[in-house]
Amino acid sequence: MKKNEETMALVTIVFLALSLPGFTYAEWNDSVLITNTMTFGNWTRTTRFVHPLDWFDNEIAVDVGQANCHYTEADPVEGYEKLVIEISNAYPSYAVDCHFTLKNVGTDSSEITAVRILDPSSTLSWEWTNSTEGVFWKDFDGDGVYDAGEEILNVTITHLLNVDLDPGATISATTRIHVADGAEDCHTYNLEVQIEDP
Repeated sequence: MKKNEETMALVTIVFLALSLPGFTYAEWNDSVLITNTMTFGNWTRTTRFVHPLDWFDNEIAVDVGQANCHYTEADPVEGYEKLVIEISNAYPSYAVDCHFTLKNVGTDSSEITAVRILDPSSTLSWEWTNSTEGVFWKDFDGDGVYDAGEEILNVTITHLLNVDLDPGATISATTRIHVADGAEDCHTYNLEVQIEDP
């Protein structure tokens, strides 16, 4: 008898042990909705072009070429999104230096991740030759590849890639545009400079 009682007690314990998770599941089988918002830093670009802005060309005795540098696309907080460089009546060896200022208008540190120099008309193609120099070129031979001698404008810009700016900090920089031998006389060029940060 004692063995029967022990067996019955063991079967009861096993039954209860196996039933308990089932009862628990039956009690909690309703759905639970959890909603949360996660933010991983500030991804807003905060490096802007600000004043002062100045430019000059290399003409001393004559005044044939004309240049203008200005900012465009005002930011609602402070500064501008783009630097525009306009060169007209350009001829080979004409050069323009555009001195501009960048400022971190945000509240967090900002790192410059890219410098973009564009021809909005898409007439000329861009090619970086190193981190501070590049060329606008025209595909004279039609092969779709930049070749020496196809340069229209040689561009040099202050090294800005990976520069960190603390909130409110500024940095002065220069872009030099030199009209190459392959350029047309008395032609007009409009270029844009854009700075990217995360």
